Amino acid sequence: MSYITPLKGRRSEGGSSYPSGERYEPGMLSAIKSEDDFATFLGVQKKCIEIIEPMNDQPCKTKLCPFVAIKGNNKHCPIHRRTWFPLPGTRGDNMHGPSFFRHANVGGRICDCDQASCRQAGYFPNQSALAIPKQARDVILGTGMLFLEEKLHDFVDNPEKRIYLYPWHFFRRHLTFKNRKWSFKYNDDNIYADEEGKKFTCPPPNNSVRRFVAEELLSTTSPKDRWTTTGMPKWLMVMLAIDDNESDSALSKKVEAEEDMSPKAMQMKVELHRARAHSLKEQLDEKVKNSDAILAAVNERHAKEKLAWKEKHDAALSELKQKHEKELKVNEEQLKANEQKYEKQLKANEQTYKEALKAKDADISAATSVIHDQKETIERLNEMIANLDEDVKEKAELLKQLRASVGRPLKFQDLFDGGMLSKNVKNFTFFHTAKQNDLFLEVLNYADGSPGSYPEGDGLCENLCRYKSVSWDERSGKQDPPSMDMDSTEYKALIVRKKAARERYDRTWKDDFLAFSIYLRSGATQEYVACLCGISSSRMSEILYEWTQVLDDGLQQWFPTPTRSQVLRAYPDRFIEADGHAMCFLLLDAVEIFAQQSSNPNVASTTYSDYKKHPTVKFLAGCGVTGETSADTVPDGNGGKGSNVVD
Repeated sequence: MSYITPLKGRRSEGGSSYPSGERYEPGMLSAIKSEDDFATFLGVQKKCIEIIEPMNDQPCKTKLCPFVAIKGNNKHCPIHRRTWFPLPGTRGDNMHGPSFFRHANVGGRICDCDQASCRQAGYFPNQSALAIPKQARDVILGTGMLFLEEKLHDFVDNPEKRIYLYPWHFFRRHLTFKNRKWSFKYNDDNIYADEEGKKFTCPPPNNSVRRFVAEELLSTTSPKDRWTTTGMPKWLMVMLAIDDNESDSALSKKVEAEEDMSPKAMQMKVELHRARAHSLKEQLDEKVKNSDAILAAVNERHAKEKLAWKEKHDAALSELKQKHEKELKVNEEQLKANEQKYEKQLKANEQTYKEALKAKDADISAATSVIHDQKETIERLNEMIANLDEDVKEKAELLKQLRASVGRPLKFQDLFDGGMLSKNVKNFTFFHTAKQNDLFLEVLNYADGSPGSYPEGDGLCENLCRYKSVSWDERSGKQDPPSMDMDSTEYKALIVRKKAARERYDRTWKDDFLAFSIYLRSGATQEYVACLCGISSSRMSEILYEWTQVLDDGLQQWFPTPTRSQVLRAYPDRFIEADGHAMCFLLLDAVEIFAQQSSNPNVASTTYSDYKKHPTVKFLAGCGVTGETSADTVPDGNGGKGSNVVD
């Protein structure tokens, strides 16, 4: 009876399957005497056997298989699956070792190049590909030896696409190895040269992948029992021993009894086992002998090197000791000479300082006398200054009284302490204090330098275009207003001209806001407000149009219409208690605002209210249950003549 085990994975590139078909039989490895025999048995090349690494803690997944799995073989032994080595034409087919295969570098970033030498070398051991800096992108693409034409065009057309290359594409002198990782080694002068002496501003690539692998990677990669001089790796000897034990088991004996129990067959098997045991014993003795010889040679070499280093150390120590004694003697002599020199110099300096001190004392006495005289003079001058201060205060008070009788235009600064409107801010503006008005304008202007804000000097409320300068197509939305590139020279020159024009008229955009606020809050006519602010009636009309449009656009952004979900989440409990439901979303009411008499008879007739006996404008305004009022809930107004704003 045999254990039928289906062959998993790909076929090898040459050779037959198993001697007994796709199955496992105890003792099926009895004819194997060397690594070459095992390669012939599997039907693979010998170099595929040399890169096998067993997983001692993972048995083969095949049912009833007594062997352990190997790395990169999907938890199978080499008999029941053949995926641990790359096929010809795939990455890593040079077979430098398991550390260059995919299973040892899972999750790492693969090199983007198209070089055959890179693919043949495999995956860079224990490291992903290096990300190429943006400043080195042109140098990498300019070499023209790493990528095919299609991929090269893809990188050129997509400048934001990152390039990743393995370290072996660069010169060893341009790399550093730290914490078991390779990275770029940058110079202070940012000058890098290739083998031909050509200079670059960043590390250039090379075309020596094979040399880098041989000099830097293979020399530091431990074989881990993958190569042997006896022709038989240790793991293969373990597999053969396990196979021998399985062939001696009761199940194996039962299988053999069922297949063939003739004396001739039994004699052949006994002789085969004896020959196999003798061969394994000779190989083991040879390996022990070689190991002992190597160990003795290493110990002898170590002793010689230790003795040589000790002699060098003693000689260097003696030389340093003699040198130190000579330097110490020279330093002591120099120290004595310096002490004598400094002592003489100290005495000479002491005499010089005494003479200088006497001269200074005489100067101080003379200066004290002068200071006493000047002190008396200062006291007399202070008395004169006090008298002058009294005169200045009297004249300043007189000047203040004179200026109080002279009228001047109202400005935004008059809202602050000491201004003419400081005590009546809430009566002429929309806020109670001057600071609140100032903060509101700064937020509305949105030119504080934050991300997305307007440039300084050209905020939302600054440099407003006059209403008469806006065409009818722009007002109706048929034509977009003119725009400029904020980085252009023309735009910067425009800002300078606008600022110079305002300085010439001694008015700011905040002064225009004050005129707009006084007109709306006081109920006075445009002509009256224009006189208070020192501007013309036409300019006052333009200010009204400008600030009405700015506040309408700006406040619409501040108070967006809430969604149904937002209203329900903030729905007041008192409405539910009073109504018994949450279906009320808008509270409507009519609002009537006094307006100025228009010179246009049609407009005057439409706005005149018989009830108020005055021109008015009526609005149907809506308020949410949480108190919010958005732009969508305040429709266009109607003339005061109409009695029902709903119709």
